[in-house]
Amino acid sequence: MRLTKTIIALTLVLAGVGFAHVVSGYITGVADEGDVYIAMYVNDDYEREPDYGLVLPPDGAVNGRLAFRFDNVATDKYVMLVFQDTDGDGDLNLGMFGPTEPWGNYRRSRPFPNFGNMLFVVEGDVTDIEVDLD
Repeated sequence: MRLTKTIIALTLVLAGVGFAHVVSGYITGVADEGDVYIAMYVNDDYEREPDYGLVLPPDGAVNGRLAFRFDNVATDKYVMLVFQDTDGDGDLNLGMFGPTEPWGNYRRSRPFPNFGNMLFVVEGDVTDIEVDLD
């Protein structure tokens, strides 16, 4: 009986760590050419590898709308940045006035991304995200 209570207590503690969340939604405005890069960061250092990242081919899009899903996301505050790599070099290319490839972010902040304005909290599943590529 005591072992059962210990296992239940340990399970509840581990569940509280917060690594079981789903973050999902759709990217809209996806063109026929170029992989779609989706990155989630817990801080504003966009030069490093994202904490969570996906690269999706555009052939999964239906009428320019592409579904995505991150599993096992930890409880935290995130920023989500998305771009479509139309030239195939794996980078978001920047010109004098900003990105030269289609891009967007969840919790839109324009003309330039502002970390504080784009933050969203993951404390449970977040399944209603929509990011429009411009």
